[in-house]
Amino acid sequence: WRLNNESDNFLEIQSNLAQFKHQPTISIVVPVYNPDKELLIECIESVRKQSYTNWQLCLADDCSPHEHVREVLEYYQSLDSKISVVFREQNGHISQASNSALEVATGEWIALLDHDDELSQHALYEVIKVLNENPETSFIYSDEDKINEQGNRCDPHFKSSWNLDLLYSQNYVSHLGVYKTDIVNKIGGFRKGYEGSQDYDLLLRYSREIEAFARLYMVPLLQRRTAAWEPYFRRSYFWECVWSNEFSDPVSGHDNLAQL
Repeated sequence: WRLNNESDNFLEIQSNLAQFKHQPTISIVVPVYNPDKELLIECIESVRKQSYTNWQLCLADDCSPHEHVREVLEYYQSLDSKISVVFREQNGHISQASNSALEVATGEWIALLDHDDELSQHALYEVIKVLNENPETSFIYSDEDKINEQGNRCDPHFKSSWNLDLLYSQNYVSHLGVYKTDIVNKIGGFRKGYEGSQDYDLLLRYSREIEAFARLYMVPLLQRRTAAWEPYFRRSYFWECVWSNEFSDPVSGHDNLAQL
């Protein structure tokens, strides 16, 4: 599958980036609490290496007791003007930490990322490509697979086209999800008390705000890296979204972008 679908044509990507008329800022919202130092660095570096450069990285530290967290965040905040860091004075868990990051977001679009996630180099490029080809887009999400601790990719999740009935049953969307900032602010961001399912709660409320005939696209970004599932404050898994040339819908069997 990788041989048939993953081939980075850097010249084509650079040419397309130069021609895109619409190049909005994507604010990447990251709540942070006690991640491993190496994973936090890899997460931040994966954003800084994006081929699409009009991004803002918004990190909110939820009073992490590990000293390396502040050291890493302060270093990158001083290194890159596109990185905004909030140091919360009180631990509020993932919903409130996400809202703290959301408060400093200035982009037209919001992308959700965890503190131990990774994006491949062209992840945001694929998002912007969709927005230029389909300017009426209201929401973008990706499929994913996992990378184990040995670095091997496994357990791919090829997601359905937009399916509201399925969404009411489970959060099949999750990451990478890209939302309109004004709608996220309109519905009040993340709600306290929904920790662990805060993204699902946000998406369900967001879906009600999208017009009945709005367009929603599934872009072929792929990869999530994971170890063990644990509570938010000790979570060790992370994802890595990459891009490919085509997406095969496992439900319908059609090779196309999800569209409503």
